[in-house]
Amino acid sequence: MILIIGYGNSLRGDDGLGWYAANSLAQTLASQAPAVQVLALQQLTPELALPISQADFVVFIDACWSTEVCKKEQALVFQAIKPDQGANYSLTHHLKPSTLLAYSQLLYDTFPSAVLFSIASQHFGYGEALSAQTAALLPALLEAVTNLLVQRNNENDENH
Repeated sequence: MILIIGYGNSLRGDDGLGWYAANSLAQTLASQAPAVQVLALQQLTPELALPISQADFVVFIDACWSTEVCKKEQALVFQAIKPDQGANYSLTHHLKPSTLLAYSQLLYDTFPSAVLFSIASQHFGYGEALSAQTAALLPALLEAVTNLLVQRNNENDENH
């Protein structure tokens, strides 16, 4: 099973990118269920370790505001995620995808392959709409996620 987790606060402008993307993908990929499960969430929580441990592959989608991760010249960022071996296992308000993979490994002795798609964003103030710049890049993000899913599906077909 492929698990897509789009997360972010839909009331804080571009922070809602993952949430909006997941809702769009849920509609687009509905015919592929149960092979693909899509979650649109306001934030990552420790409870996600269980569905993550049951997935073969996880796609995380989030807005990116950190210049360490998102270079301004890179509008769409794609990166592989591994468990954070130095993860702080205390329950905090802000969890990273790598921490959830570490939870999955710690609690269920397994973790799936995972990737993170992000769009470099700058508008995180109050508001329910994405900025024009982020909204303009959303179709490219959705296409990139869909293309990755098709590629993985083709690879799985070849291996069987």
